[in-house]
Amino acid sequence: MKVPGAMEPVIRLSLRDRYFRDKILKPIIRAYALGYLSSVTPKLIYYIRCLGSKSRSTKEKLQELAQVLAGPLRVNSFPTFCGALVGGSTILPILLYRLCAWIVNSCKGDIRNPQQIQRLVRFAAAFLSSWLSFQLLNKKRVISRQDTEARGSASSQDGSSHAPAETLERPQRPELAGRTMDLTLFTVTRAADVIACIAWSRWRRHRNTQKRWTTVEALTPGLVDAGVFAFSAAIVMWAWFYEPERLPRTYEKWIGGVAKVDTRLIEALRRCRRGVFVYGKDTGQASLLESMCRDFNWPEEWGNPAKTTPIPCEMVHMGCGPSCEKHALSRFVRTFKFACATYIPLQIVLRLRGMKSPAALSRAISDAAQSSAFLASFVALFYYSVCLARTRLGPKIFDKQTVTPLMWDSGLCVGAGCLMCGWSVLVEKARKRQELALFVAPRAAATVLPRLYDKKYQYRERIAFSISAAILLTCLRERPRMIRGVFGRITTSVTMFSRLFPSLGHCKVPGGAQSRAFYLRRGIFQADKRYFSRNAFLHQKEHASAAPFNTPQSKERNASTLYYTISMILGTVALAYGSVPLYKMICQQTGWGGQPILTHRNGDGDTADRVKPVTDSRRLRITFNGSVSDVLPWKFTPQQREVRVLPGETALAFYTATNKGPNDIIGVATYSVTPGQVAPYFSKIQCFCFEEQKLNAGETVDMPVFFFIDPDFATDPNMKGIDTITLSYTFFKAKYDDNGVLKPIATP
Repeated sequence: MKVPGAMEPVIRLSLRDRYFRDKILKPIIRAYALGYLSSVTPKLIYYIRCLGSKSRSTKEKLQELAQVLAGPLRVNSFPTFCGALVGGSTILPILLYRLCAWIVNSCKGDIRNPQQIQRLVRFAAAFLSSWLSFQLLNKKRVISRQDTEARGSASSQDGSSHAPAETLERPQRPELAGRTMDLTLFTVTRAADVIACIAWSRWRRHRNTQKRWTTVEALTPGLVDAGVFAFSAAIVMWAWFYEPERLPRTYEKWIGGVAKVDTRLIEALRRCRRGVFVYGKDTGQASLLESMCRDFNWPEEWGNPAKTTPIPCEMVHMGCGPSCEKHALSRFVRTFKFACATYIPLQIVLRLRGMKSPAALSRAISDAAQSSAFLASFVALFYYSVCLARTRLGPKIFDKQTVTPLMWDSGLCVGAGCLMCGWSVLVEKARKRQELALFVAPRAAATVLPRLYDKKYQYRERIAFSISAAILLTCLRERPRMIRGVFGRITTSVTMFSRLFPSLGHCKVPGGAQSRAFYLRRGIFQADKRYFSRNAFLHQKEHASAAPFNTPQSKERNASTLYYTISMILGTVALAYGSVPLYKMICQQTGWGGQPILTHRNGDGDTADRVKPVTDSRRLRITFNGSVSDVLPWKFTPQQREVRVLPGETALAFYTATNKGPNDIIGVATYSVTPGQVAPYFSKIQCFCFEEQKLNAGETVDMPVFFFIDPDFATDPNMKGIDTITLSYTFFKAKYDDNGVLKPIATP
């Protein structure tokens, strides 16, 4: 006898099954193709840009092209990761459903809430798939500090600069991880956005049922997106100003190109923050801004901190006159022109297929003008807020004895500009605001968290990624519209999860015995409806008063509990993972503890691959500078005034430090590179900065710096006018506090 409501046959995991090919195999192939394109495209564009270089032969160029195209095909590559992630989250539910079917058949039980079981199975399958895919992506991708330094030392033997082996020997260091940090931060940010959207959707539905929805609540999502962007942009701008090495090179170059500010002025404000450029004292820093005064025909006294307090606003305005309002307006106009020249052609190209009427062209130009106005407002607000804080409103609100001019220029004025500039996003449309917020937020988090960390803590990143990816994949199956923006549309079209929706059913098994089983169906929206309507037994139980688990109220409560539980788990993991990095970030901002700032570069190459002298390039003049804080009785000077190197050529320089005090003293050094835009290209293989340096009374030591200029310096058009680079070190006195943390002693 045929059981009423019997389901269609089970989907077979075979290439002969058409449904398996279309709904399971194709998403995996699409995900792999998307991962391959995202990996190859940036490298291919860079390769095309460098084709005109004559430093390499045709054979070398073809070999490099083969490496670019074949590199992502390895097992532990990003395309394989994408395919494994989508494939696992698509196939594993089938296996889990069959496992559940076997368990239910063995126990002869009943399923009271199939929807919750489905959600749990999907989440478990996505979590397991994410966990294994993360391990695959990080396979043999651990960075060893000792190996990197050894490779750099070995490669230097082929160049003109030779370093003694005993000088470069360092103790065994732990293995480092963090190559996938950007991917993890992106996934966590998207998962947090999904949870927030689901919670807000529930709140809105609850308020609408009570007919208490207000205008303020309707405007809240747009304001939250603007707030997230403003906060994230503030972090990125702060990092660009004071720690550009923590940003990707593309970010640093793009922001510098839009800002168009003299690097000597930025360096002066950085030295103010480090306590080197001090108003009212002759600290030997006058030459930095005096050269800028000569270039702009200003009085040289303006550049001398011992004579002029603070730096005049006219120097900040870069030749626009003393009026802060005129300077802000000038910045807006210039940036608007620059942005229009970029955005208008881009909008036209992107909409070329739909450009069938003058109205479409008008909309493209209008959207480009709106985006240009946003960028122009961003730049103008930053500069105007800096001027308001340091000369206009700040000194009038706070007395000079309370907040000195040096305190304003040590970070308060820049902080005001960073906090205000991001609110220019309100010029954009609400849909564009959310895209910008979700794009900048992971980058802001990346500037705060350490780029590299000890491998023994990699499980934290793995847990955070797996939970976040499971949330995203589960939401793609059930509520794809909650994944906002371009990312949501791309993932939905690639994975086709909205068309592959597993549901529960009841069927007849061989031998005439009825059993509970789990199968894949082809419906998405009517899955539960079909399940209950086709099963007479469950249909009766659904309407029975003795079955409270299937009521709409209980389902809603269970779903809410699930979402809140996931949110608490994600928040706890994020807090546990971020507590130590956040403390390290504070140490890096204030100088406490001598925490190192680890530079990070894009690409997969190591130091040995980058150390290749560009023989057809000009030699660069590297000068050295050394200084100490007022409370440190040391003499700290470079042993050589300058060296000349080619891009990609290693060089070894030495500093000499002498303790002239009567006691043993611990010192910690910080460094900076001038001009500021060269910092991403200045790579140090070995350095003494940010590490404890203890000198006994009267002791003299030599401190080596082993470095090279990245070969990409020679091909960057923004570096054409730069022939001299200055490496500056400043030593600060430090001591250990009661908690065992190394803290610098502030200059009085």
